[in-house]
Amino acid sequence: MKNRIIMAILGLFIGLCSCSDDDSPFEGTDSYISFFQLEKNGKQYNALITGDNITIEIDANVDLSNANAEYKISELSEITPDPKTVNNWEEAIDFTVKSYNNEEKTYHFSLVKNEVSSNGDVSLLTQDDVDAFSSLGATKIDGNLIIDDVENLDILNQITEVSKNIVIKDSFGLEQFNALKNLKKAGNIYFGNPNKAFNPKQEMEIHFESLESVGEIYVNTAKVKNVDFPKLENAYAITINSSSIESVALSSLNNVYGNLSIQSERNDVIEGSNNVLKELHLNKLTSVIGNITFSQLSTNELIDLSKLTSIGGKLQISNLAALNSLKLDVLNNVDNAINLEGLDALLGLNLPKLTLAGSIIYNGGWNGAVLEELNLPNLTMVSNDITLTGIVALLKVEFPKLTETGSFELSGSWGKAFVEEIKCPELTSVKNELSVSFVAVKEFTFPKLTSCKSINLDNVTQIKSLDLSQVTNLEKVELVSAFALEKFTLPKSINELVLNGGNMSTVFPTLEGIESISEKLEVTNYNLPKITIASVKDLKAYSQTYAPGQTDLEFTDLEIISELELALDELHTLKAPKLKKMDKLNLKNPCALETIEWPLLKEITSELKIEVDFWYNCPMANLNVFTSVTKLGSVDIANCAMLNDFSGLKNAVASLTEEKWKIEGCAYNPTFQNMKDGEFIGQ
Repeated sequence: MKNRIIMAILGLFIGLCSCSDDDSPFEGTDSYISFFQLEKNGKQYNALITGDNITIEIDANVDLSNANAEYKISELSEITPDPKTVNNWEEAIDFTVKSYNNEEKTYHFSLVKNEVSSNGDVSLLTQDDVDAFSSLGATKIDGNLIIDDVENLDILNQITEVSKNIVIKDSFGLEQFNALKNLKKAGNIYFGNPNKAFNPKQEMEIHFESLESVGEIYVNTAKVKNVDFPKLENAYAITINSSSIESVALSSLNNVYGNLSIQSERNDVIEGSNNVLKELHLNKLTSVIGNITFSQLSTNELIDLSKLTSIGGKLQISNLAALNSLKLDVLNNVDNAINLEGLDALLGLNLPKLTLAGSIIYNGGWNGAVLEELNLPNLTMVSNDITLTGIVALLKVEFPKLTETGSFELSGSWGKAFVEEIKCPELTSVKNELSVSFVAVKEFTFPKLTSCKSINLDNVTQIKSLDLSQVTNLEKVELVSAFALEKFTLPKSINELVLNGGNMSTVFPTLEGIESISEKLEVTNYNLPKITIASVKDLKAYSQTYAPGQTDLEFTDLEIISELELALDELHTLKAPKLKKMDKLNLKNPCALETIEWPLLKEITSELKIEVDFWYNCPMANLNVFTSVTKLGSVDIANCAMLNDFSGLKNAVASLTEEKWKIEGCAYNPTFQNMKDGEFIGQ
């Protein structure tokens, strides 16, 4: 019996041990949250647990601060921090669950807030309207928000989005507009509009603390001191037109998809320039697809656009007399124009990364600018214009990588020209005009320029030699007051050449390389005794006027000319030893002409015209200078009061007809019949 009892107890023990090995689940490795809930004011908010995320969805106007937490975690595990100790549920929180055997798992808690929308426009014209709106508990306005004469707008701090326009009316009377502290997104914001300025009851400030994205911001007023959008990253367009604004905070602005404009343009309430704004910090702005305009900000000293890489429209900075720092460190391309004017204090224009621009226009004004440094080391192409005017303090203009531009204009100011070097070593094409004027340039370097429509050099007073022979498709060259130019090398053929001595030139340039001028060679305002036109063989038209003291004119290589027009009342000798063909000769006031030497010229195929103004006492008495001519197209001679001898034309009479013969106002006016009859000299 005793043995049976012992065996039964042993069997029961073995059975119990077997049950323990097979059925117990607890090993101390679990670290999970199986249930999570917040409770406030008797209402429960159950969480959705997915993987390691804990999410509770609530309406955006629900406040869960100081809510109580209920939760379930795995057996014998711990949670840190304890949810029951958390008061601020608005922020994301990480909870770590540690198992019995110290294995850990982290859960991420967050609130998902669903907007409570107010559909349609909201007009808050009085404080009663504000109080009525507060009862809706709305966090989003799906329409326009219009605000007028109200006393308190704190209820709007719960608004996070306005889908259309926010319009502030003139009757607004608070010192600060800061009621939309949690607004993150808006359609457009208007304090005034393009047609009417905003004119509130008193000076005020504008603050949008949380706004991140907006369509258009338009502030047009003389009564706003500060504009603050510290978190705004993206906007379609921003226009601030104000004479009173002292600061503009756009420190997070990254992209503008339309235009950005900060200026003080006159209107019904703005009377003149902004004299209080000192600096503009836009140092996170990277891209503006439209235009950038800064204008009439007379005390602004700094514009920081140090992260801006591209402008889809133009950059216009004008009438910022105090601006001494313009930061455009990484600007790479401007699709339209960079237009700078009225920047009286800007010493340097540095665009180290700029490669492409529509135009670059800098206007220093009539008195000239103080600009001393121009740095565009990587600029390769300007599709329209490079225009630098009023340059009086800049010694060197260099575009080391520029290959192509629409036009190039550089000018100083009368009596204040300082530019000594112009270097464009890689420039190959100027589509329209290259113009340099009123500069003391000594070195003019365009060694690779092969294509240019026209070149105009005016008061370029220090250049002694200029070679443009490589410019193969040059249409026109105009040279004015190049007082020191001695040697001028041109391409073989051009359309038009104008040489103007400016009444002060002491030398006429020796022309080289040029053989054909298809339109016109014009010479004027040279006070020299002799002008020699070298190199040119084929010329359509030559005209010369106002040459006091000039007695001699010679064409050393000319063979063919269509029209020669001279108004030189002191000219004594005209030489063209190689001239073979001429269509038309017009001599005006040839009062001193005694010698014409063109031994190879036998015919003037179109017209010989000589005319004298009535106030001249022209001593010309004969036409013996034309004895070598055997063929004339027509003859028209007028007002040569002492001309009595026409025998110089006797060899060409047979080539004429009565209709092509006209003589009047001379001492002897022979008819065509007189000439046929040999009556060449009057009685």
